[in-house]
Amino acid sequence: EGVGKDRIILDFAEMIARGKTLPQLNYKKVFKLNLALVAGSSKSITEVQSILTAILNEATRAGNIILVLNDFHNFIGEIGGLGRIDVSEILVPYLKSSSVQVIAMTNPASFHKLIEPRSELTEVFERINIFEPDLAQVREIIEEAVPALESRSGVLITYGAIKEVIDGADKFIRTAPFPEKAFDLLSETV
Repeated sequence: EGVGKDRIILDFAEMIARGKTLPQLNYKKVFKLNLALVAGSSKSITEVQSILTAILNEATRAGNIILVLNDFHNFIGEIGGLGRIDVSEILVPYLKSSSVQVIAMTNPASFHKLIEPRSELTEVFERINIFEPDLAQVREIIEEAVPALESRSGVLITYGAIKEVIDGADKFIRTAPFPEKAFDLLSETV
């Protein structure tokens, strides 16, 4: 959490919309599928499964859909576990047929505990690790976000302030990764 997965997905979706990716991805539509909302609004596991099947069927018929699943680990039940919704049985056949493309986001601990032991999932997904950016990358990320923050707050943010925010976040905030902790400190400061 906090290393910029959502920002990477947004940038990727923007590249797709502008036709700046691989030809087979260009101009596809990227949708974030809120599995928590689907699960929360359904009365039973079978209803969740039927809604997800309908969504996947529609995405397959459209042929130009990429679905993004945030916190995928919350919807993969442990082998032999009770009380968790497991969407893998529904999702894997669609992914094996390559009729729909899915980006599933998780964290390392949940990946190792819930997804890695399931060969049917590791076969259909390619793992991409996103690491915490270094200080130079954080500076670039913050500098890119500063104009929007300045316009919202009406405060001018200098380069020196950006440097101090990054240094302060690095020195004093240990509970969150970059760039999240730098954004949090900058927002509090502004």
